[in-house]
Amino acid sequence: MARVNLLIADDVGMGKTVEAGLVIQELIVRGRARSVLVICPASLQFHWRDQMREKFGLEFRIVDAELMRRLRRSRGIHVNPWAHFPRLITSIDYLKRDRPLRLMKEVLPERPTYPRQFDILVIDEAHNVAPSGRGHYATDSQRTLAIREIAPHFEHKLFLTATPHNGYQESFSALLELLDNQRFARTVLPDRRQLEAVMVRRLKSEIEDWDGKPRFPQRRLEVIEVDYSQEEKQVHTWLKEYSQLRQAHANDDSERFATEFVLKLLKKRLFSSPAAFAATLAKHEQTLAGRGETHARPERPGIDILRREIAQIEEDYADDEEYEEATHAAVQTSTRALPALSPREHWLLDQMQSWTRQAKAQLDCKAKGLIDWLRPIVRPGGSWSDERLIIFTEYRATQKWLAELLVSEGLAGGERLMLLYGGMDDEQRESIKAAFQTNPRQSAVRILLATDAASEGIDLQNHCHRIIHMEIPWNPNRLEQRNGRLDLADGDAEIVHDRRD
Repeated sequence: MARVNLLIADDVGMGKTVEAGLVIQELIVRGRARSVLVICPASLQFHWRDQMREKFGLEFRIVDAELMRRLRRSRGIHVNPWAHFPRLITSIDYLKRDRPLRLMKEVLPERPTYPRQFDILVIDEAHNVAPSGRGHYATDSQRTLAIREIAPHFEHKLFLTATPHNGYQESFSALLELLDNQRFARTVLPDRRQLEAVMVRRLKSEIEDWDGKPRFPQRRLEVIEVDYSQEEKQVHTWLKEYSQLRQAHANDDSERFATEFVLKLLKKRLFSSPAAFAATLAKHEQTLAGRGETHARPERPGIDILRREIAQIEEDYADDEEYEEATHAAVQTSTRALPALSPREHWLLDQMQSWTRQAKAQLDCKAKGLIDWLRPIVRPGGSWSDERLIIFTEYRATQKWLAELLVSEGLAGGERLMLLYGGMDDEQRESIKAAFQTNPRQSAVRILLATDAASEGIDLQNHCHRIIHMEIPWNPNRLEQRNGRLDLADGDAEIVHDRRD
């Protein structure tokens, strides 16, 4: 192609990162490109850096707040991170912020010029930058506006996503316009011939080995049935009643918006684990009581402040602890917007708090069901088998809680259990991945507890045949991302999750 504009929409786990690397390397070798900017979710930055280095010998630098601090110390306060190295990786949620985007605009001309200011733009998980579709309209998000600002200044563009179409035609056509505004327009139905000229789409069901057999194994889904105890059903009943009362007492848009956010988050956390629920409930209760403040209580936040605060936790985080801090800050801000509690609401809050103090120190029914299923697989008859599995948790608090339970149940001795989470240093993360990927007879690890922020890049080939979802992710794309990794293993792929009835 004279100008490489490609939408690589292959299925999850098909190697889109490597495909993009092949195109990047070929353009560099031919002398048609020098500068590359990869924009991806924050949790994939290290994966991209490592893949480009190990498979193509290309050095990339990650542009984030930490790099900015280092550059300012070494090169002065006026250094521009977008001009300091030819190959860069950044997250879309970092780029869209005011200061990083302003610095990017400083290195761009007022209008796109030829030759272009930059050579190759790669956007991974490109569906995240598509405008949100609502009926016949597509509304630009901050992510969309940031990409719309910089995309015309790149000669070549590679958009990577396994889910290019979100069900709204306007949104899909707007995404294509960002890729190639000469072929597509956001208000025009894409022409099939034009789409086939830029879109690469392969499904796992279509890929065969040389002998004609399916390349990827068949997934087998197994559900662990969980019967909640009467105490667990009761706390869900209390939360439901508390939610109804809180929503009934909301008096304006700010209170309704804040109420909906806090209550939805409490429900998500309760479905995850007693420990995750306890942490969020405690922050909510402390703010209501005024005990979470170290200074005079500020006036109630307006809806614009609430929207900005809540939007921050909808971003992708590479560090699980940073995500927890942002979530607690959003809960605190939102709770300040709520009206005072009624006596009944006080009582319900006290009952839920009392339950969490007891529940987070012991097995709940879901954890018991998981361990009962787990023990005969990894430690049948008291002896460790060669079976390996990954247990995914949505929240770091749930991961810590589950790790403690596995230790108490004798399923973690002798380095059999390892934790992988966002925020670990590079050396520690790679050491854990290497131990998990080594042949089971040469490495003791059998169970890997992982959060989504750090799990990208785990090679499951040959040594892992089961993924367990401790809770079902609220984002279906995240569930598919997790499951897609297991499809790389030889033999049948078995995916287990609890039934959240």
